This record gives sequence, C-alpha cells and structure tokens, in this order.
Amino acid sequence: MDRTKVLNFQARQSRSVFFLKKGDDDKAKASTESHISDSPPLKGERLFSVLLLLLLITITFFPLILGKNLIPFGRYFQWSFMLALSSGQELKINSPAFKRLEVMPWADDPEVSSIAINWAENLYFARKLKDGRLPLWDPYAGSGSPTIDNGQSRPFNPFRLPFYFFPTTWMYSLTLLVSLIFGGIGTYLWLSRQGLSPAAVTLGTGLFVLNPWVLERLVLTDSAAYFVFPWCILTLEQTAWGAWPSIGRAVLCFVLMGHLGHPQVSLVMAGVAASFHLFRKKGLEKIQEGFAARLKTIGVVAGLTLACLTVLWLPLLRLFLIGDIYKKHAWFIHHHDWRSLVTLPSNMFVAPTIFAVLSYTLFAWKKIPKVWMALFTTIVLVLFLLPWIGLDLPTLMTSLGLPSLYLKGVFWASLSFLVAFGLDAYRVAKKGAVVAAAVIGGAMLTLTGWQFASLPMPRNDISSSSAIAFLLLGLGLIALIAFHAVRRGLVPVLLSAIVLAPLAFPLSLNKQSWNTVDLKTNSVIEWLRAYLPNARTVSVDHRLLFAIPPNLSQAYGIRCVEIMAVIFINKYWSMFHHPKAIMPTAVVFDFYAGDVFRHMGANILLLSNDVSPSDLSAKDLDLLIKGTQFSAYSISEAHGRLYFAERTRKHQPGRDLPNQILSISRGTDAVAVVEGMGNPVPEVIPEVPSAQGKTVFEMDDIEEVLVRTECPLEGLLVLRDSWYPGWMAFVDGKRTPILRINGCFRGVIVPAGEHKIRFVYRPLLVYASGALTLLTVLLVIFVSLRKNSTQRIDPTIALRS
Repeated sequence: MDRTKVLNFQARQSRSVFFLKKGDDDKAKASTESHISDSPPLKGERLFSVLLLLLLITITFFPLILGKNLIPFGRYFQWSFMLALSSGQELKINSPAFKRLEVMPWADDPEVSSIAINWAENLYFARKLKDGRLPLWDPYAGSGSPTIDNGQSRPFNPFRLPFYFFPTTWMYSLTLLVSLIFGGIGTYLWLSRQGLSPAAVTLGTGLFVLNPWVLERLVLTDSAAYFVFPWCILTLEQTAWGAWPSIGRAVLCFVLMGHLGHPQVSLVMAGVAASFHLFRKKGLEKIQEGFAARLKTIGVVAGLTLACLTVLWLPLLRLFLIGDIYKKHAWFIHHHDWRSLVTLPSNMFVAPTIFAVLSYTLFAWKKIPKVWMALFTTIVLVLFLLPWIGLDLPTLMTSLGLPSLYLKGVFWASLSFLVAFGLDAYRVAKKGAVVAAAVIGGAMLTLTGWQFASLPMPRNDISSSSAIAFLLLGLGLIALIAFHAVRRGLVPVLLSAIVLAPLAFPLSLNKQSWNTVDLKTNSVIEWLRAYLPNARTVSVDHRLLFAIPPNLSQAYGIRCVEIMAVIFINKYWSMFHHPKAIMPTAVVFDFYAGDVFRHMGANILLLSNDVSPSDLSAKDLDLLIKGTQFSAYSISEAHGRLYFAERTRKHQPGRDLPNQILSISRGTDAVAVVEGMGNPVPEVIPEVPSAQGKTVFEMDDIEEVLVRTECPLEGLLVLRDSWYPGWMAFVDGKRTPILRINGCFRGVIVPAGEHKIRFVYRPLLVYASGALTLLTVLLVIFVSLRKNSTQRIDPTIALRS
C-alpha cells in the first residue's frame, strides 16, 4: 500500500465524530450531509440511552421472563390445537386476531408457516444434534426431503446453539430475543458513528428493534437477516482495498446473514448494504476511496461470502435445476395495502410521533443521506402505491421469487435511520418546524382515534388498554415539542424513550401472542412410534384442525403425508390433481381420499374424535387406537411405503402422470410408472403377482434404510420415499441403479430369491460444498483476526467520549 493509500486508510479509521460549532454552521452544512449534532454527548448520556433501551426491551419481552414464549400457537391454533389438548395443555385461542382479520383483511400476515417450517425443523435439528448427528435428510415430512439444501434450513445459526442444548419453546424464544438485541447493538453503533446525538441514536435504535413488523415476524428467517443488516453496513464502512482484515470482518457479517436469514431476504439486505457503501457521498470526516476501489472491495466481499456459503447455495442451485418445483404451479401472492400503515391494530402500526419526525426528515434534504431517502421512497411505492396506479409490480416480483413482503425489512431499516437523522435535524430547526410537526402528529393521532372509534369491533379486541394507548401516543407528541426546547443533558434521551413507549407497550394484540403451550407427545403418537414406526400417516379434518400439522412430524418422528416447504422436489405436490392446501406450497387434506392416500404411501389416518369415518363416507378404515382428542385408523388394503410392484409401465412423457398411475391401478396401489432418470429402464419391467413377494424393514433410519425381501420372481421393489440425487442402492452389497417411480419414489430391480437391499444417502455435492465452506470460513476468520498494516479497526470508537 503506497503512502497516499496509507494516509487515506488512517483517516478513515480515525474518530469520525465531528461537531458543528456556532461559527462553522455554514461551512459544515456545505461539506457534510450526515453529521448534524451540535455538541458532543455529555458524560453519561450514552449509558443512560442504553439503559433506557434495555428497559423498553425488558417491558416488551417481560412475558418471556415469566416463562411464556413467542411461538404463536394461540394465533395459528391449527398448528397445535389437538396436540395441546391431547397432551393436557390449555391453549387460549387468540380470537381478536380472527375478528380483526374479518374487519381488516389488509392487515393480515399470511405467513402461517412460521411454526410449520422454522420451529419444527429447528427442533428436529436440535434433537439430532444432541444425539451427535447432523441430519442431511428429513424422512418425516412428505415422502422425505433434504435438509441443508432445501432453501429453508439454517442449522449453523450461532444464536440457536442454546436451543440445541435445551430444545424448549422458551429457549427458542430467548434465542430470538438475543438476535434482536444483536441487531440493536449494530444499529446503535452505526448511528453513533454518524455523529448523531444520543437522543437520535436512541430513537433510531428503538424503532429498529421494537417496530411491529419485527415483533410479528421474529420467528421467521427474514427478520434474522434484518438484524445482521446494520453490522454489514458498519463493517463495510471500515473496509479499504488491500486492507484484508477489514474485508474479512465484512465477509463474516455477510456470512452470518446468510446462515441466519431466508435466501431472498438475505440477498435483498446484502444488496442494500453494498449499494449504500458504493453510492454514499464523501463526508468531511472521512477521505473515502474512489468508486472503483469500493467496487473492487464489494466484489471481493461478495466472492468470499459466496464461497463461505457454498454449502447452502450450491446444493440449492442444483435443486432448482432438477425435478418439479413449486414455481411451475403456484406461488404465494399477497398484496400489501396502504391502510396497514395507518391502522392501529395492524402489523404495520406506526406511532403518530414517528410520522411527525419522518415528515420533517423528508424536508431536511441537505442533512440526511440521500441513499436512505431513495430506498424508503422506492419501497413505499412498491409496497403500497403501485397497485393503485395500475402497475402490478408486486405480482411481478412475486412471480420472480421475491414477494414484496420481503421488502418490509428494508422499509423499517430505512425508516429507523431516517427518523434518527430527522430528529437531530428537527432539534436545530426553526420554531416553525415545531408547529408543523405538532400539526402532522396531531392529524395522525386524530386519524388513529377515528379508526379506533369507527371499527366495528369490541374495544378490547383492538387494544388491551385503549386509555393507556392514547395516553402514550399523546405523550409522544408532547415529548417531541419539548425536545426542541431542551437540547442538552439527559432529558432529550428520556424524551426519545417516551416517543418509543407505544412500541414497547404493545397496543395491538395483532403484534405478539404470548403463550405457555409447548409441543408434547400424547398416547396416540407414542403408540404409533412404538408399534408402527415404518408407517406413514395422514391427517384429515373439515375444520383444518390437524392431528399432526405439516412438518411438525419432524418433532415427533412420525412420517406424514403432509408437508410445508418452499421447494417441492419431484412431483409430490402435483402428483394427484393438486390436493387442496392451506397455501400453494403445502400438501394437506381436509377431505378423505383413500386412493390418493394409498398412492402417497399412507396406511394410517389420524382423525379428530368428533368426526367419525361415516362422516367422511369412508368404509375402509379400522380403528387402531383411540386418544383423548384424536384417534388412529388403519387404511385397509394399503401397501404403505414398501412393496413389490404388481403392475408396471414405462413413463410416457407429455401425458399426465396421475392419469398414468390411476389407469393401471384397478383396485390396488402396488403399481409403478417407471422413469430411468439417467439409468436404463428395462424393456420389460418385472411384475410380481399379489402376495408372492415379501418385504420387511430391518432398519429405517433417517439416512439409511435396510430392507429384507423374499420373492420367487424377479421384481421391482418400490420404496415410497423421495427419489433424490445422493441416494444410493445396494443389493446384497452390490450397487444397483435407482429408478424413479410414480414421479417421486425410489425403485430397484431385485433378483428372485432372498436379498437385502440397502438405501443410503450420500450427498457428495453437500460434502464437497461443506468442505469448501469450512475451509473458506476458517481462512476468513484467520485473516480478519490479523492486525491491519496501519491500524486495527475499532467499531466502538464512536462510543468513546
């Protein structure tokens, strides 16, 4: 690094807090657009600010301290109703959420999969990791699916480590709170480095961590990426071309985001952070590198990040290129309405005082970063205005795999940062700004009150305490007016906390549904695990109260037909005329379809006790065991997961697959429509008459299945578990090709006589990408721990008085 670069880099690492002095206002305004604080923080202001933020977080999450949890069983009762009651737990249904949905459908959060995907799979990983195993295959959901390369799993999330040791709902909720605080620390550090006052930093940080969108989606992976976002910005600010330790630290932040967040959301957040680093203007406090140097730095960070995340994205890319995926059929489309921004009982509630500060922020053009202005305006247009003017961009984005709801994180991050800058701009503005802010805030408060009074709902269903709600909202406006008069000392920080108070005291029951329900087993599940461990079950109920909801089978070791996932391998979802689903990425049933169930490998039906087989017009069900809330029935003449095919056909491309299967069934489900999938299909596919072939499971593990067969004829053995690359088959120790059966199952040709067939999952691509990921991560950690050739970066330098 030459002398000029050394000087530039040293200047960038020096303390970046510059303060406006009375005689230098014009000069400072002309040279910088971000540093608008007019005095250094007093001793104790930072500490007071941090303590107030911790107090607000404690108030919000106090039920967690009392042993409740964030998993919204009470709100999405269909995921836990029967299991909670059958295991002797009390489940209080969050009825106000359903009442509000009837009145305000635009305020609905459609992500009911918050339990089905994330919680269930994390619990599955926790239990297997406690046994010393990293599961690469999930045999319990649907006909089985890969774990790490399914686009949803995040087993290497470091915040989940306590949960892996103590897998309870309370510990899971606690890890979510820790990740939220981690995001708040990053936001606090970054805002402090911008030279903002402690009051502004308090307001921005509090809004970042306590906004209703975060609290509602804390159990989902998109909020996880949101929490790492400020750390990515913070570390990118300290990078310099050629300063490899600083680049390594930025890479680690982006890698952390990839291992925490949903893929699309992480890409969006990473793109925003990189864009901000590339296009922000030069400020007085830093001699930044040129655009070309920053572009090279971003390229290196992106390349190393991808290498460190190879184990997640490379198998996922392969998954997109094979089989039958959900985008060919349907996608979850949901439009966001502008009314959710200004309606009190919604997941987009914004305090009137925040609107007042934001309104002034938008007029303080010369004193705030233009990048956040552009981002905020763009996201607002995409989320709310474009459907009004006929440009259906949200639908287009959704069809491309980027639902507009994923942009809400950018919306709230931009709003938090803009409000922080705007508050400091407001404190040094003319007195007319006070009047304007009071008028705007008062108007918003009046609108909120009008909505509160006009909604056709009981008051206690809108807010737990309407009097306290409006008292806090009004105090926020008074605090904003007082903030302009009191600019020094601890009082401005306290006033910022008062503005945040409505967020800490949840005004809307639509935010969080605290409960004490934990998923526990019951007699029916225990009996099935003990006596029918190889069986596949299916639940059906006209009210969608499932005995084992989609994916929760992972937590109980019960193989189920139901599945909730983002990507469907093979043709499992579309196999039988698109079974009715909660949403297009789910396979569940609210009707009885015996033939369909048999062809999916189910031989056990779980049914609520207040629904009898006669109610379903089902004459082929025999009671196995009766439980307190639901019972298990056997489906007669079902061959289950393992059988010799009685009737076989080669797959005919272009012809509807379900019709090919059903056309040869004729009263039996032991049929096979065969595809080679790279392996030669015999000209004559052997068929075994009914009852001549015998099959027995000797081992039925998550990544290995051992079967013993006896048959006087050569036959096609079918295992109704997912066909997927990485599975290998061996007949008496000799490897044999795996054929794809009925669009999504595995089959092998077995000679006559007695044999042992072994199916084993060895995903070489996952092994190779995992090794590359591990080596690259270790290299980046080693580089990031080294000292810079000039000066070690200290991300907390702005906190030192």
